[in-house]
Amino acid sequence: MSSVKLTLSVPKGGVLRAKRYAKARDTTVSSLVNRFFNSLEEPDAEEAIITSSALGLVTFPKGKTDKQLLADALVQKHL
Repeated sequence: MSSVKLTLSVPKGGVLRAKRYAKARDTTVSSLVNRFFNSLEEPDAEEAIITSSALGLVTFPKGKTDKQLLADALVQKHL
């Protein structure tokens, strides 16, 4: 795939955050932008963006399946 240079104007703080984010994920800002643009063509692009931004917000106990966690939550709700 050939590449084309793209110049964007964003606040300096945004650039610094993007570089830190990319470095922490062992990727590049260009790769992040490319993945974002590709996600715009997907049918559920908005959901994908929200989902990816929510990753890491919640940690789940190890050794329990999704079904077990749901069952535990329902038991707690109806006690």
